[in-house]
Amino acid sequence: MLGQLPVDKAKNNRKIIWAAIRKLRVFTIVDLEKETKLNHATISTYVLSLAKGGYLSKKFIYFEGSRRIQHSQYELIKDTGFCHPRVNRQGQDVSESVQNKIWKCIRIHKSLSLLDLEAMLSGLGVTFSLVAIDSYLKMLRTAGYLRKKKGDKNYTLVLGMNTGPLAPQIQKTKQIYDPNLQKVIWSNKKEVEDELN
Repeated sequence: MLGQLPVDKAKNNRKIIWAAIRKLRVFTIVDLEKETKLNHATISTYVLSLAKGGYLSKKFIYFEGSRRIQHSQYELIKDTGFCHPRVNRQGQDVSESVQNKIWKCIRIHKSLSLLDLEAMLSGLGVTFSLVAIDSYLKMLRTAGYLRKKKGDKNYTLVLGMNTGPLAPQIQKTKQIYDPNLQKVIWSNKKEVEDELN
């Protein structure tokens, strides 16, 4: 699509805005525009969602000697760390994807089987498909994140492949994108070329 960034170069606007909020702590929308170089509407939508969710407090700054509002000023009151809050427009937390929950389990336990994951996800009340989980684990293995010895039931996280808190994403273009590294880690170029021909 014309003008669209390649998928491995695409910016995560909310992540950029959240990093700026954490840096500034007290700010206006204009401050965030200057800091992030993102447009007003994109910033406003996310900031208002964070305020509704209790992450930010909001106060009005008035023109001196007037009751007319000059601008709104926000302050970070609930800092959740590096990972930006995933909230909808009403400020409600949006639940993590099953892939993110799988990735968290892998990072914590380092080695586990499909049945281990099934038990963990069931305990969290997550709705999932064993076929989808198995497929995700196999793709992570193909991309070099996990290893599994012949006859072994456990998938083991490869040393050095714990790239961060965000789950590697399997994309429709037959590749795996790592949002922690902001790049494509694995791509089956032959399959993609075959589909294009």
